[in-house]
Amino acid sequence: NTTAKFMQFFKRIIIIARNNGILVGDPFASYKIRLEKVDRGYLTEDEIKIILKKKMVSERLEHVRDLFVFSCFCGLAYSDVANLRQENIQKSFDGNLWIITKRQKTNTDVNVPLLDIPKMILKKYKGKLPDGKILPVISNQKLNAYLKEIADICGIK
Repeated sequence: NTTAKFMQFFKRIIIIARNNGILVGDPFASYKIRLEKVDRGYLTEDEIKIILKKKMVSERLEHVRDLFVFSCFCGLAYSDVANLRQENIQKSFDGNLWIITKRQKTNTDVNVPLLDIPKMILKKYKGKLPDGKILPVISNQKLNAYLKEIADICGIK
């Protein structure tokens, strides 16, 4: 599907080039771009428990696991978690902690109650990170690569 999306983008560039007289023919005239329907799947509760309990072989993988688990339990995308700062953690009138932020993709307000596991993860990093960050953040690309490594370590396919 990644290739198909790149080809769709490239096809648009070809159309613009043809409309501007840069290209004469259409190299995509007999080419059909096909997107495959993919079942993305999900982790089971047992698989998440395995990830939580597994001793990580490096600090790097431990950070990645914490970031992923935090994201899972809060229902926030990588981009939303990566931008969280201490000021996004607010105590409500009843004493419970909430994440108060805006989603990066939609710019909509979101309020998420902090459950016990995310609270423990935050406590682990409290005061240890620069710029008011609450979690150690790496690039999304590296995070995904390291998550595959964690899945292998945990025996998750």
